[in-house]
Amino acid sequence: MKIRIKKDNNNKIQLIAFLIVISVALGIGYSAMSTTLSINGTAKVEGMSWRIEFQNLSDAVLTGSAEKVSDPVISEDMTELSSYNVNFLEPGDSISYTFQIANNGTINAKLSEIIKGSIICEGYGNSVQATTDANNVCANLEYTLKYQEEEPHYDDNYTLINSSTNIEVNDILNSGDVKNMILTLKYKSPTDSTTIEEPEDDVSISGLDIKLVYSQNKNGN
Repeated sequence: MKIRIKKDNNNKIQLIAFLIVISVALGIGYSAMSTTLSINGTAKVEGMSWRIEFQNLSDAVLTGSAEKVSDPVISEDMTELSSYNVNFLEPGDSISYTFQIANNGTINAKLSEIIKGSIICEGYGNSVQATTDANNVCANLEYTLKYQEEEPHYDDNYTLINSSTNIEVNDILNSGDVKNMILTLKYKSPTDSTTIEEPEDDVSISGLDIKLVYSQNKNGN
């Protein structure tokens, strides 16, 4: 059994940065009856920058029988992760990547919107079984983007442990802040109370896109 993740240009994590332009005008004028007053001097307004970026993308961490086909890449402007591709072979398989979201500008920011795509599973062929396969796979996928609180490690039972917390709207990312993130796609393992109906043929998965929209944090806290 194989579950394939399609390589699709629409499968991406996109971070949208809104440009903030600040213009400052300075003017000084003096006059008196028949006397001319001259004032000479210079002034400087420090530039402000808006730079919310991805950085420090890790290698893939695989569990179970998962097979990496290709890693994601960070775009030239550092606002997009895209084009990762993986094959899952059985329940319990997973892939995860760690990276950072950094505010490398001078303007404080906050997370104003999280937009998640709709995951689509597609079985091969037009048969009833293809539809059943697709539905079973989609019902047992877990796709998360979270803050990583510590480095992944294996416990005494050789289970991979990630300590993480959920991202939420209004999370603050002030100038100079760096957040460690972990992106995970998992095909769930069966539990004592749940039996996973494994597909009879390959199933492709698309719609794995997440957009994070940051805006200016005027309050700074």
